[in-house]
Amino acid sequence: MKRNTLNFLIDLVSGLVLLGMIVTGLVMRFVLPPGSGRARALWTWGRHDWGDVHFWLAVGAGALLLVHVALHWQWFWVTTVRLVRPGRGAQAYPGDMGRNLAGAALIVFLIGLFAGFVWLAQANVKATGEGGERRGRGESAQAVQSGSSREDERQSIRGSMTLGEVSAASGIPVESLRTNLGVPAGVSPDERLGRLRQQYGFTMDRVREIVAAKQKEGGGSARK
Repeated sequence: MKRNTLNFLIDLVSGLVLLGMIVTGLVMRFVLPPGSGRARALWTWGRHDWGDVHFWLAVGAGALLLVHVALHWQWFWVTTVRLVRPGRGAQAYPGDMGRNLAGAALIVFLIGLFAGFVWLAQANVKATGEGGERRGRGESAQAVQSGSSREDERQSIRGSMTLGEVSAASGIPVESLRTNLGVPAGVSPDERLGRLRQQYGFTMDRVREIVAAKQKEGGGSARK
């Protein structure tokens, strides 16, 4: 494949991915705004599902950006050195080995930067109580979790999850979920809730109510 053709294809795919990010961002901002995840869906997908698509489009955009830089790395390297060391002549530009090592170092740096950001963000997450009141770091994480862990499990149930995943998260047998939701016994545990609710007429709130009731009964202790 010719270099110009490859550059064109990379740019075309990058443009499509960018458009996809814009569309999914608009959906989450205006069509399914924050707080609508439980009651509204667009084409059987709720806000969390569209958020997953938005995330993977962002990952794809990052990967395409790296490919684009790799294809133009020589130009990028020469231009960078020229800006850092102006007027030094040809001797200012290291050879192929130095250029390739710099590229590898840049990739490692970016991976470390993103991984470090995720770690730092996770380390600084704070639980919030009812009414949006923040709980300080001084509170025991165990105390925070004991009063809200089951509630968090129920609220985290979304249409992109399968019956099997809900069963694993809540501890309620798959067959019990099928019975209470009016889903036939032959339906696979790998079927997603978003599809099943359209076919059998239940809502995500109904799923959460069943999980809450079964856990209250102590049914969450029995796994299938």
